[in-house]
Amino acid sequence: TKTKLKYEPRDHEDGIFWMDIFDFTEQYSFLYMCRILTEGTGWKKAELSGEWKGKTAEGLPSRAYPSARLELNPQYSITITKPCDGFILLKQKDADPVSKSTFKGKNSIFFMLSKNNGKRINKVDKDLIVTRSGNPINLATVTAECIFDKQESYPYTFSLIVATSTHGSEGSFEVVIYSNDNKMEVKELPEV
Repeated sequence: TKTKLKYEPRDHEDGIFWMDIFDFTEQYSFLYMCRILTEGTGWKKAELSGEWKGKTAEGLPSRAYPSARLELNPQYSITITKPCDGFILLKQKDADPVSKSTFKGKNSIFFMLSKNNGKRINKVDKDLIVTRSGNPINLATVTAECIFDKQESYPYTFSLIVATSTHGSEGSFEVVIYSNDNKMEVKELPEV
């Protein structure tokens, strides 16, 4: 009830309203929640821009291109100084030219964070994966939560690869890394 929640209706509009749970479930089919990842809530943010172009548009191994060299794709080192939570976002800046949708991107994209000592990732080792964005998909933005767990000896440097699924698919992107470690450092790894 309203008294249990200490809800006090105000005369001015503040965006807050009260609704009984039965009315709520009758009126709404979905509930979307978002996390606030700001410095004020204890998160550090690192933002980097890049592009898949020329040899950095290597893509992922596939039936059509089994010899793809993962190490040619853009990669980043993420140094974490203590066990903490993290969140990674990869956003392509190029929209899908056909659908013009704000949700679809030009390419199918993918990222993977690995316990690779800050070295370039040249193969997928399932035992070293911390998180990944899932299967490559042509969304404008893909995300994944991660846990920098207590098993590592900190500070530790992880490796992040960002790729398109198809060899030669060019485009620009932005990668955003959040963590609860205010000493986190993110650097672009030099190209091969």
